[in-house]
Amino acid sequence: MAGVWRLYLVLTLLVVGMLGMMAVVYQSAHRASAVNAPLVDAVMEFKNEVSTGYLWFEEILTGLPDLNLEGVWRHFDRADWYARAMIEGGNKKQGSFHPVEDPDLRWQIGQMRTRLAVFREMIRKRHELGPAAIAGSEIDRQTHNLFRSLVARADAVETRLHQVASANFQDFRLTLGALLTTFVLAALLVAIQFHRFERRRSGYLTELEQARTRAEQSEARFRDVTFSMADWIWETDANGRYTYCSDSVQDILGYAPEELLGKLPLETMSADEAQRSGKRYAEPAARTTPIRALETWNYHKDGSRVCLLTSGVPLLDEQGHPAGFRGVAKDITARKRADRALRESEQRYRALFEQAADSVVLIEAETGALVEFNDRAYQNLGYTAEEFRALRLADIEAIESPDEVEKHIETALEKGTDTFETKHRTRSGEIRDIRVSTRVITIRWKKYFVSIWSDITAQKRTRKALLQARDDLEKRVAARTAELTLVNAQLKLEVEERRAVEGALRDSEEALRQLSAALMEAQEQERARIAAELHDGIGQSFTAVKFAVEAALSSLVGRSCPEVHAPLRAVLPLIQEAIDDLRRIGTDLRPSTLDNLGIVATISWYIRRFQELYPTVRVEEEKEVAEQDVPGRLKTPLYRIFQEALNNVAQHSGAERVWIRLLRHGGELELSIRDNGCGFDPAGVAPAGAHLGRHIGLRSMRERAELTGGRFDLQSHTGKGTLVRVVWPLGDGIESFGPGRQKKLGNESVF
Repeated sequence: MAGVWRLYLVLTLLVVGMLGMMAVVYQSAHRASAVNAPLVDAVMEFKNEVSTGYLWFEEILTGLPDLNLEGVWRHFDRADWYARAMIEGGNKKQGSFHPVEDPDLRWQIGQMRTRLAVFREMIRKRHELGPAAIAGSEIDRQTHNLFRSLVARADAVETRLHQVASANFQDFRLTLGALLTTFVLAALLVAIQFHRFERRRSGYLTELEQARTRAEQSEARFRDVTFSMADWIWETDANGRYTYCSDSVQDILGYAPEELLGKLPLETMSADEAQRSGKRYAEPAARTTPIRALETWNYHKDGSRVCLLTSGVPLLDEQGHPAGFRGVAKDITARKRADRALRESEQRYRALFEQAADSVVLIEAETGALVEFNDRAYQNLGYTAEEFRALRLADIEAIESPDEVEKHIETALEKGTDTFETKHRTRSGEIRDIRVSTRVITIRWKKYFVSIWSDITAQKRTRKALLQARDDLEKRVAARTAELTLVNAQLKLEVEERRAVEGALRDSEEALRQLSAALMEAQEQERARIAAELHDGIGQSFTAVKFAVEAALSSLVGRSCPEVHAPLRAVLPLIQEAIDDLRRIGTDLRPSTLDNLGIVATISWYIRRFQELYPTVRVEEEKEVAEQDVPGRLKTPLYRIFQEALNNVAQHSGAERVWIRLLRHGGELELSIRDNGCGFDPAGVAPAGAHLGRHIGLRSMRERAELTGGRFDLQSHTGKGTLVRVVWPLGDGIESFGPGRQKKLGNESVF
């Protein structure tokens, strides 16, 4: 009986041990599925909300109108809720969060919340600064540093939670193995030693089956948790080829899980990366040691590069030989790029900090200690970096007492900022004028001053010199003003005299213009009179002489008087030539067609005559004007200008072609004569009032145009021909364009 009771005791102990191990298994599975996984999700959500809020704030600073600061606060509030849920527990639609039990983790999560509060306050201050908080400013650099430390703290918590989950999973496997071993031993012991308790064995087996079911359910829950993770779960065989890939690999590398089965991890890497990482893969495989935090760069299916952080544990077969690896790969590409961007940003801000022309100093508000400063800060005052770091504000103040320094500190703490001027004493004892600009910041619950010390000694000296110079200048100006007042009075007298002279000159010029117009009118009248006398007087006389000679020759027909007949016949051509010369002179003086047929017919007649006289010059004419469109007062000046222009073409230009235009457009009448001759330099034409000499024809055309209210334009270039153009205004406004009141022609040119 004693042996039976000992067997009962052993059986009882075995059963109790099995139940204890089952409880441990259940607790491990429960912790992995119901505790650790939600906590990991909470850390990831914390980082996501903080990063989203920070990016939202950066976009607000860029000026996007659809965003506001309330959205940033909502993200920060959700991040704080997740951090508090990890410490105190909480419920959300994703699941329940159990409080973290590890004191170190609880402390780290508390640090996360504290830094989040500091980060939130810095964001608020930076938003209040507005344009002063641009990229590259001191507060921008501090914001970036605080954000990086906050994310780093969250990453540390996430890593620790992963380690705890991995440890729980390992404990689960070990405990489950021990439980199964104990079950087998208990079954054998019951089969061999307790055959008398056959009826009870079924009960024990039922309990064991239930425990196994609970363990399998626990394992299934753990597997569901792993599948729901964003990280990639993988397994390889002894040859290093993938035998299992979770669905997350498609989100990370773009490959479906079945596409990677049978492939080596190195096949998604570049040759250099595969060579580097292959050694690190091979060493754990040879020693059957875990792979810890292995960073590798892999190619995404679309060709982009993805950085993975891989950890894994070896798998052993029944004989303890390596059978492969099982592990987790986390996509840290964004983090790597963010780290690189942060490093580059820190380098840029550090360069700005060190190369600033003014002294930049970080001062602890409570003690006045100089915590951080650039090289310019101690160099401007003649100290070494070590000597300067040991100083306090009161040590370098030259005019302010410690109480006054404390008052400035209190003002800055109250307002958040302060700007004032003071004096600093250098190491050699020299006093320098300094403008101080201070802003309060908070780092880890401690108040600091970011101060910029600008040396304005030279500015003050310059300002003093400028003030003295201004006083001297004002004295000289006052003296000079008195002199100028006297000179100004004299100049006023001279101006009045000059105005009187100019008025007399204008009157004289107007009189000359009127005289010139009267002379031209008298000239035209005299020409018409002379032409009429030549036609009616001398012309008629020559015609009568011709008729008389011809009558004499007719009377001598049939008579033999050669001594009379021959001279009379010789005289007839001379008489006819004289008659033709008289007609030509009369036409030149005043063509009868101008009075009888009008200006349009006269121009056509003159062009035909010109082509007869100069057959080598080709004339192209364009007339778009009727006779009634040309006022009577303009016909004679227009003809004379036209006549003079064609005479100049024939005598001076050597042109082969001439273009003549007589047009009416709008309220203006335009005459233009352009040739392709040798041209000349218009600057050589004598100005108004100079001795006429050469170019008298050009001056005559200009005067005729201006005296009749026209606008005369002459354009010419050597070797490029000449353009003469006159424009007269028509209609009611023609009288407004008298002498001295011509409109200016446009700037258009034919060249």
